[in-house]
Amino acid sequence: MVPEFNEILKIVGNPPSQRAVFEKRMNRINEAMSWDSGTFRSKIYHSIWENGVYKIAFGKPGKESTNESGYTGALNPHDMRPDLFKNNINLGSAATFGDVVSDLEEVAKVEKYCVELIGALLFRSAFLLDHKDELTISGTRIYRYCPNSMVIDYITSKIPLIYGVPPIVFLQYLDAIALNEDVKYYYKGKDLTKGGVGGKNNYLTYVMIIAVITGELPISLIAKKLLRTNVAAISIQDGLRVLPHIK
Repeated sequence: MVPEFNEILKIVGNPPSQRAVFEKRMNRINEAMSWDSGTFRSKIYHSIWENGVYKIAFGKPGKESTNESGYTGALNPHDMRPDLFKNNINLGSAATFGDVVSDLEEVAKVEKYCVELIGALLFRSAFLLDHKDELTISGTRIYRYCPNSMVIDYITSKIPLIYGVPPIVFLQYLDAIALNEDVKYYYKGKDLTKGGVGGKNNYLTYVMIIAVITGELPISLIAKKLLRTNVAAISIQDGLRVLPHIK
């Protein structure tokens, strides 16, 4: 029997605009930019999530912060490397966009409904709807990704592993990648309250891919978006229309 997640995942009205969540987004960016940095050969790691077995941590500095890494583009002193740890051992993961899409395709082959639920979670993450504030020992408020445990448990019961790790770890890893994108584009001076840049664009592009994988949207729509704007993020209207439970 498929559970109903309407009350858990629904978004009343349209999702908040980027301007509406900008304070929350900037809180995360400022926290990340404030972290200490080591050297490219000896990074300082900052954990943002762990469950006793797995951990997601940022290693600073990242490759785009120095030419020592072989990077030849404009340097970003705040660049970080999101890393996956298991039992305190760095797994050395560096998931590309293609890796993520490939794993989402595999999930869809096993359980279409689960990849649709993941799409709904990612759509919500584009607007930081499941990022909750916590109070640190110093009294500073920070935001961490906290997707609903019932939804995560259901997905895990059907799909125990995605990208070789439990679904919650996979989603936390994508959150880390999205935060690093926000930091990068903020440092570049981009306006994160609008436009298709940063973590929001990452998430909505994944959702677009999911909608095509599940047959909810035609692949031609991605082609048209790429030709017109060079990005393939799903529109808010299409997301609300094709994803389960969010409307």
